[in-house]
Amino acid sequence: MVTEQPYDDVLGLYASLRALFSGDPQELIRLNQTSPEQDRVLQDIHALTHHVRMQETFGGRRKVVEYVPSQFKKAWSDYLKRWSTFVDYYIDNKNWKDDIFRLPPPVIYPDELLPPGDTRFKLPVQKPDPEEESEFDPLIHDGSGILEWIEGYLLNRTEDDPALADGVSNQCGIACDYLSFLRTDLRLDFAGIERRWRMVPLFLRPRHVVEHDLATGLSLSGNLNNAVVAFIFGADKAALALCRATLEMTLREFYVPDLSARPGLKEIVSTACREHELIRENKDRIDHFKEMADKALHRPDIGKVTDMARWERDVERFMELLAILIQSAPDRRGGLRP
Repeated sequence: MVTEQPYDDVLGLYASLRALFSGDPQELIRLNQTSPEQDRVLQDIHALTHHVRMQETFGGRRKVVEYVPSQFKKAWSDYLKRWSTFVDYYIDNKNWKDDIFRLPPPVIYPDELLPPGDTRFKLPVQKPDPEEESEFDPLIHDGSGILEWIEGYLLNRTEDDPALADGVSNQCGIACDYLSFLRTDLRLDFAGIERRWRMVPLFLRPRHVVEHDLATGLSLSGNLNNAVVAFIFGADKAALALCRATLEMTLREFYVPDLSARPGLKEIVSTACREHELIRENKDRIDHFKEMADKALHRPDIGKVTDMARWERDVERFMELLAILIQSAPDRRGGLRP
């Protein structure tokens, strides 16, 4: 059974998978027959990791998930690189009854040629078909035109049904006026809101990050959630400022917590680079996003954005970097170094 937060289940199944196949994924193509226990684990981990891939790709309805096991990132990356191709091969072949149609064994690539661990891609969404579908699913449906359906329905109820009670008729008219108010006066761009919601990555916050946040009274979680909301509703400058604050807090609290003074972000990044390969690998990206956020905060002319799509993509990439840094945050509890 797939749970709402399947990360503990993935860790358990992955440990069973490695034990059952002696830590060698190629055993899956050497075996002529699997045991019932092996088959059950393969079936379960295939279904569960498909669910996790869907969450990674589309973000699900929640964009910030708390209390993810700290071991999950490493195990997930290892599964994607070493095991997923072989598990998929086993399941795909199991679905064919006739050996004539068996798929060829998967190609084994050297580590340097493996695809990156980020499995996110853009889902081609479409408007729901009311002739075939009865529910709205934000993961597969484009809802930008649905409000027009509602308005059309309300107007028809008002104009085409003379027997409609005056109170109900007034309700329909008021609802149409309210939708117009949201679009015109409040300038809510519903299509833009939905598009940016899809752009936000999934933030997996490990248990030690959540517990440190709560114990110290930090606003890391609040900053992160507010950054997501600000970006979704088109407040890009606010989103950048909150992302910058989240970046500084994450680096200071988890990557270089031994600093006695309260240096600025530039000094924090320099120190973190000396201690962490992950920060060194992403220093150019960190510097780029820091400069973007600084301009948004301190230069009034930054508001003259000529390429909004590129601007939004930059904020999205900033959030993707934050998601990596938060999920990879060292666990310093007990004074232990990572």
